[in-house]
Amino acid sequence: MNFLLLVMLFGCALAMRQQAVAVSGRLMCGNKPAAGVKVKLWDEDDGPDPDDVLDEGYTDPNGEFHLKGSERELTNIDPVFKVYHDCDDGIKMSPIFLIFVLGSCLAMRQQSVAVTGKLRCGNQPAAGVQMSSIFLIFVLGSCLAMRQQSVAVTGKLRCGNQPAAGVQVKLWDEDEGIDPDDLLAEVYTDGNGFFNVKGSERELTTIDPVLKVYHNCDDSIKIGLRKVKFRVPKSYISNGGMPRRVFDIGVLNLETIFAKEERDFL
Repeated sequence: MNFLLLVMLFGCALAMRQQAVAVSGRLMCGNKPAAGVKVKLWDEDDGPDPDDVLDEGYTDPNGEFHLKGSERELTNIDPVFKVYHDCDDGIKMSPIFLIFVLGSCLAMRQQSVAVTGKLRCGNQPAAGVQMSSIFLIFVLGSCLAMRQQSVAVTGKLRCGNQPAAGVQVKLWDEDEGIDPDDLLAEVYTDGNGFFNVKGSERELTTIDPVLKVYHNCDDSIKIGLRKVKFRVPKSYISNGGMPRRVFDIGVLNLETIFAKEERDFL
């Protein structure tokens, strides 16, 4: 029995195929190269088998990187490229500062305010005024307080080594709760895969712009389109109807399997 088990294990070892993968690119932070950014190439495994680091490194002064690695697996490997960066990351609160903020909140006295008054219509008392009328005034005030905000995104899409021409690109304002998402603008990439989309929206709070790309690159024959989305940094939101800054998303290869990718039926 031990001999048979040894033969089976030896057969499995021979059946495990050596597989290799390579990834290259260039990272930017705004209009500057993202130098010194850590990048890793992993083989992600299911079940108890731990993930394997195939290669790792840092971007050069121009933001460029090249990773390659290999692994022996019985089934196809699942290569994943990971980037660790702090671009447009803001100032993160330290635990001490969080404690200080919490302490300040606890130290604040509970206070309240009340408003009273008398409503008139000309020189006569405004008797029987319903709360719905007052509510309408508040709604009108809220509408006037809604700020016009705008955003613009540009970039280039590729499918492998070819331009991804005629790909639909949409700019959305994603809202939480019952408020439906708002379509700000939509365009199609040109013959070279370039796109430039911009739009504006009136909101009481800051808008949440999201760029969505609908494509069938490396999709074989399937119903619908692959849909990937990218959140636009808040720093690129402008007050007013015309964007003052343009978010350049760079060159994207749509062969990439993006995290949380969806399928859309347009």
